[in-house]
Amino acid sequence: FGIANLNFEYVSGYFGKQAVNLPSQKLPFDASLFDLFEGEITFEEPVLQFELKNNIGVPIGLDLDFVAYRNGTPYSLNAPQQMLPYPSVVGDSASGTLLYNNVNTDITSVFTLPFDSVTYSAGVTTNPDTSVNGKFNFLPGSPKVSGDILLELPFVFTTTGITLSTSLDSNLNIASQLPEQFVGVEYAKLIVNTRSTLPMDAQLDIQFYDDNGNLLLVKPLPLIESGLPNAQGVVTTPNVLLSELLLDNAEFELIKSARVVTAEATMSTYDAGSTPVKLRTDATLGISIGIEAKAILEL
Repeated sequence: FGIANLNFEYVSGYFGKQAVNLPSQKLPFDASLFDLFEGEITFEEPVLQFELKNNIGVPIGLDLDFVAYRNGTPYSLNAPQQMLPYPSVVGDSASGTLLYNNVNTDITSVFTLPFDSVTYSAGVTTNPDTSVNGKFNFLPGSPKVSGDILLELPFVFTTTGITLSTSLDSNLNIASQLPEQFVGVEYAKLIVNTRSTLPMDAQLDIQFYDDNGNLLLVKPLPLIESGLPNAQGVVTTPNVLLSELLLDNAEFELIKSARVVTAEATMSTYDAGSTPVKLRTDATLGISIGIEAKAILEL
């Protein structure tokens, strides 16, 4: 006899131990924000999690790997195998979360910026341990595993020696502000006022360039110290520093011909980069500069 148009409500039994490897793919991660910096930023509390829903009654172990490449060197997630949630009764669905953090993986090594690229791959194994999970498997008529992936990179980080440059003035023209009778200076000084809520110590260099982009003068400032972070790693009280840097006649002449002024900060997180801190979106580093001079005029 023959049976036509046969449909299964479900299939049950023991389906055996099988391994399937999924091909490696590149993670679409936009890190262009960090192109402004030079140096490494290590995220201390990254979290990767999968929210899953599954109606397949088969124990499935997931071997997940992320690999970041920095200067040709791979840094792997080194994650343990995790079991997907699965139902024990036909017709039911199971929900659960797979969590990867800095406790059970080397995720901080993967998400240390900058990196050249990040790839991910996975392998799944059915019935990886029948002594624990038994041998009862089933597939419903419409088997399905669905879920979402979430990558959290809270800005809890450490860094040492990272640099950031910004322009303070692109149209400086001190010479045009001097009177015709000007012949020199008796003294001159550069006055710099900084106000920072960044959780970082910063060594600041004020740089002066001419119209052609040639570096004329660099004046380093005293260390801008980080404010004291609270228990959550957040700086709530700004650190204010007023610096006065004396200029000799030669330096003043160089500044007279400067057109562009930039500030380059070399920074380390609080406590020489050994204490993780949080960088909030309202954290700022404000810099204002002025020149005070006692001029010599020919009347």
